[in-house]
Amino acid sequence: MVLDGDPATAWHQPKEVKLPADLVIDLGKEEQLKGFRYLPDQGIWNPGIISAYEFYVSGDSINWVLASKGEFANVKNNPLWQTIRFKLTKARYGKLRALKNTSKDEEAGYAEIDVIAE
Repeated sequence: MVLDGDPATAWHQPKEVKLPADLVIDLGKEEQLKGFRYLPDQGIWNPGIISAYEFYVSGDSINWVLASKGEFANVKNNPLWQTIRFKLTKARYGKLRALKNTSKDEEAGYAEIDVIAE
């Protein structure tokens, strides 16, 4: 599970889903968002570690606004929490789009995702 609070568990996109792959998070209500955190799969082989991403926010899950994009520097050798901050914005939904991974294949894996609210 991605939002279970246990970094020892992991979830991977289904094999038929190819990069780019989206993971949508419904916060249940609008919040003032200012970032997100990504923890790669902590398993021994760390499959699907995301290296390049885009993060979108939305109030209705239909209209999305790009809040941040970039790369997780040295994440293959240092698969720890990756914290990204962006301009404060009101939204109910967050979407992490995995663009590339460290294995140069089509897999995207997650131990945990946190959305940072004010």
